[in-house]
Amino acid sequence: MIKKLLASPSVIYLTSRYGTYFIQFINSLFIAVYLGPLYLGIWGFFNLVMQYFTQVNFGVPYSLNVMGSINKQDNQKLTLICNSGLLLTLITSIAAIGCLFIIVLYFPEIGSKYRLLEFILPLIIIVVTQYFNTIFSNIYRVFGKLKEISFSQSLLPLSILIVSLFFRGEKLLYAMIWINVIANVLILGVYLYNNPIKLNLQWNKPLIRALLEKGLYLFIYTSSFYFIIISIRTIISHYYTVEEFGFFTFFYTLANIFILLLNSITFLITPKMLNKFAHSEVEEAERFIQKLRKDYIVLAHLLMQLSLLFFPVFLQFFPTYNSTLFGFRLIVLSIVLYTNGFGYQGLLMAKHKEKNLAIVSVVAFLINLSVAFIIVEFLNLSYEYVIIATMVSYLFFVLANGISGIKLLKGTSTWKLLLKAVIPHYIMLPYLLALILTLLNVNNWLFILPLLLFIILNLENLLGSFKTAKKMINDPQYINI
Repeated sequence: MIKKLLASPSVIYLTSRYGTYFIQFINSLFIAVYLGPLYLGIWGFFNLVMQYFTQVNFGVPYSLNVMGSINKQDNQKLTLICNSGLLLTLITSIAAIGCLFIIVLYFPEIGSKYRLLEFILPLIIIVVTQYFNTIFSNIYRVFGKLKEISFSQSLLPLSILIVSLFFRGEKLLYAMIWINVIANVLILGVYLYNNPIKLNLQWNKPLIRALLEKGLYLFIYTSSFYFIIISIRTIISHYYTVEEFGFFTFFYTLANIFILLLNSITFLITPKMLNKFAHSEVEEAERFIQKLRKDYIVLAHLLMQLSLLFFPVFLQFFPTYNSTLFGFRLIVLSIVLYTNGFGYQGLLMAKHKEKNLAIVSVVAFLINLSVAFIIVEFLNLSYEYVIIATMVSYLFFVLANGISGIKLLKGTSTWKLLLKAVIPHYIMLPYLLALILTLLNVNNWLFILPLLLFIILNLENLLGSFKTAKKMINDPQYINI
């Protein structure tokens, strides 16, 4: 059994991912201490601009993942899909370079307080290589080649860990930016060397069109969703000081590790899930989605409750950032809401309902902006409260997609069915108690109450999740894609 376990690509992938997340956690601590709030704010803004560009990919990686997962049995068509995706990525990269040159020549004031123009060359290299690394990771994902993906996801955190041991302050800032360049170039080299397809970047009009048509709605869906948190970061970087943005970057980075832990599992499951949804009957799809959702959501909320309780203990070792406790709790409570929509988005993609996802995402994004501007412009609250906008928009996002998903499965949707499926009482009651305690800013020890309530209400579900984990250990093929 142990040999089978060690030979499983999925187990190797998950082990490497959790090891990488541990390194990222250590990195976030070193970076926060050795950069300080000022340079941490500059580093956060550099990453913010980088994410704006890398996110604008017109949905090609997402449509490639969906189309590739559905057609993975047809190797010839799969190769054509991948090459078409790479050609579109090349065009996107050229457009991104043009946009960055326009910023340099005509809008140099953008990000001036964060010294953006000093780092424009490494920014261009990172953006272009990340475009290709993202598309290649999706190609490797569809083919089930996880070792290269594990390498690509581990190299940068390891590199940053090394440089953080030798540099401090501004020198560490420069070192992290340039090590980012080196790591991304090396990752691209590995992807090209072990490429599972024969490169042939021909203009295949039907496939290009199919990728763009499916990708357009997926792009609007994913971009609007990611721009929810990116726009919050942008608003805080603009309206508040560099140091305050540094504080935000500190607890946002730590909270983001929480969601990355869960994403490592969904990264493996999604191709299998899409294929299952695309080729299964409604009853089978409903059983599949219920099992996936219960295990995933219970795990997510358990991690959330534990982090709310123990984060204050962790902050005792970093007194400079003691003021970030309230913001950390708010952002974790916001992020965990998104996990309540797990499964329904995949179902809608597989059933060609990308347009529904796109519309919901745009509305959620607009809600996010509206609430954020009310908090900043009219209520004049501190930067931590801006995160409430994300909480509101995520709640709308999961409820709206839940309505569409339930209609697909059951033919109709009521509020009773919606709340029971998306935010069941055993999740909602501990969550609401934790949210109330956070807003009241009570003593830290009181956060043991929502954790105990969660365990009491979810004892059977937790035992079921442990059984699933046992199956994964005894049969590694259980999660292979």
